[in-house]
Amino acid sequence: AAACESRQIWPHKSVVIIEAEEAIGCCRPLLPQFLAGQVGEEKVFLNQIGQGDKQLNIITGKRVISLDRYKRILYLQDGTEIQYDRLLLAPGGKPIIPHLEGRHNGQGIFAVRNFPEVKKAKAWIKKDHQIFILGGGLVGVKTAVYLRTAGWQISLVEKEGHLLPEVLSSKAAAFLADYLHKLGIRIFLGQTISQIEEVGGQIKKVKLKGQWYACDALLLALGARPHLSFLPESELLTEGKLLVSPTLQTKDPRIFAAGDAATIKHPNGRELNLWTWPQAVRQGRLAAANFYRANPLNLKIFTKANSLNLAGLALHIIEGDKDYDKELIYASSRENCFRQIFLKAQKLVGGVFMGNISQTGLVHYLVINEKENEWTNLIRPSYQFMYPILSRDSRQYKRAYFLRGGQIKPCSSTKNCV
Repeated sequence: AAACESRQIWPHKSVVIIEAEEAIGCCRPLLPQFLAGQVGEEKVFLNQIGQGDKQLNIITGKRVISLDRYKRILYLQDGTEIQYDRLLLAPGGKPIIPHLEGRHNGQGIFAVRNFPEVKKAKAWIKKDHQIFILGGGLVGVKTAVYLRTAGWQISLVEKEGHLLPEVLSSKAAAFLADYLHKLGIRIFLGQTISQIEEVGGQIKKVKLKGQWYACDALLLALGARPHLSFLPESELLTEGKLLVSPTLQTKDPRIFAAGDAATIKHPNGRELNLWTWPQAVRQGRLAAANFYRANPLNLKIFTKANSLNLAGLALHIIEGDKDYDKELIYASSRENCFRQIFLKAQKLVGGVFMGNISQTGLVHYLVINEKENEWTNLIRPSYQFMYPILSRDSRQYKRAYFLRGGQIKPCSSTKNCV
């Protein structure tokens, strides 16, 4: 995203992309679908850029090992030195690999983080395999659902007391867990895998709370740590973090950072790591736009928004200020719907929506713009555009609300109500 933006805004400037993997443009949100065989390899990679562009040089399969910001030189692992005028650091993160007692580099353990590793996992798992997924965050839940709906036996393990602990409340997580149980996913909460057993160089069992379970493949979905190991001598880090301003500039105004590796200093003093895919794309484009601007632009959106389709259950999360003072919840198992919004000083600061995710665009707008007293009609789901999936009997009991003359009023006739 940053390279394309830079070539468009600064067409007379050449661009060099350095990628440690063998190919660029991997869309990581699609890795669970690829693993489950629901999308092909060609879909995982975004349209190839740079074809025919003589001012765009792509270097793959090589990692940057150090940076000299005074000489403005990047040093690659093969000894190559690359001079730069402006630099965007977007190295992403390294998957968290836990210590597992009994592991002796046996086969069958994979991190769901990058394409080469996931491709190995896909080649390994067979339909009769018992698969354990360690980590009940977004990646773990998404991987579990896609593999389960493709026919595998799945067990999901989360060390905290509920799923998606970083983004969901216990109430929302309980609704999600109930849905996963109905899909046939076995869930272990409040525990982790402490030990494994290998037979013939392959994983065969995992141990949880003293009990052994058969396991033919273990997928690690524990998140990632920012990949900053090449930066200590650059003097860009503050207490181990790569801090950037809202313009995405580091201590060195010629060096920008975006994505997982960047910690953004919010104008109110908070330090934010906005690790979602949409945020990474947004930051990359902004950094490129700021490369040569006399007055760099600020990042305007500091929320983390994620949308997933979990085998028919839509999930939309808008994470803003976690320091809320009030929450409103609408939950209906009959409608397969859960909606939760968070308020602080009468302003929307976040929300979670499952099943019916209508009006989430409006909710996100209100969160971003800190609007007051405009949330009262957002907690209940809207069925105005859902009438084809409601039975005739259920439609007459739904009350639609229409905007008339600037006021919201109930529909007066049942034939027009959804």
